[in-house]
Formats: sequence, structure tokens, C-alpha cells
Amino acid sequence: MSAEQNKALVIRHYDESWNQQDEDAVDEIFAEDFVGYSSGSPEPIKGREGVKQSLEGYLSAFPNLQMTIEETVADDDKVAVRWFAEGTHNGDFLGMPPTGKDVEVGGIDIFTVVDGQIKEAHGLYDHAGMMQQLGAGESD
Repeated sequence: MSAEQNKALVIRHYDESWNQQDEDAVDEIFAEDFVGYSSGSPEPIKGREGVKQSLEGYLSAFPNLQMTIEETVADDDKVAVRWFAEGTHNGDFLGMPPTGKDVEVGGIDIFTVVDGQIKEAHGLYDHAGMMQQLGAGESD
């Protein structure tokens, strides 16, 4: 696939997996042996089921979560995305009960696409800033 086709696949992931919350899209977009590394997860995300579990964790905590792609850069099999997300904390997140607070957070993901599917990803987002917005560490 061309760099532009790889870029379109990654954009599709944000649109369908995140914004439309379409779990079935994961099976088409991600390789079976996918591995993802994220600043928000101490362990790698492995396989399609791992992607689905990760999405479910965020989307159950922030059911109205919307991802906005601010910039993409594609070179051969690599696609980098700078994104912005916003949502309301209405479900349990990492053991924190719902706060009803709105959260805004930005991040960068770098994907490797092989044979028309996402094979690997490395993500970095402002996890500490998000937790601060939720009031983590504040005393009553």
C-alpha cells in the first residue's frame, strides 16, 4: 500500500473505532498479531482483542469521547498522527468513579502498517494532565 493508503487506514481507525465506537472495524483495520505501546498502559496492547479491550476501557469511562485528528504525516509504512480528544467522565476509569467532569487531552501516535492492516503502534498522550483534570490526587 502507498503512504496515502496507509494514512487513510489510520484515519479510518480514529473515525470508526473511536468516534463511531464500531468494534467490528478493529477486525478489519488491525492485524491479528498487532502490538501497541501507550503511555496510558503499563503493558503492551496485544492483538485485536487487546485493542477492543483498550477501546472499551476508554469508551465506557468517556462514552461521548470524540477524537479529532489535527495532523497526519505518512512515510512509506509509518503514519504519525497528532490528535486531540474530549469527553465527559461518566464511567469508571482506572478505579476512579465517574466525576462528570469534561476532559480535553492531546497525544501523538505512530503506526506501522503492513499488508493493509495496522501491525504496531506507539502512543504518547498527556495522561497526567487528564488525571489532573479529573481531580486525581486532590483531597476533599
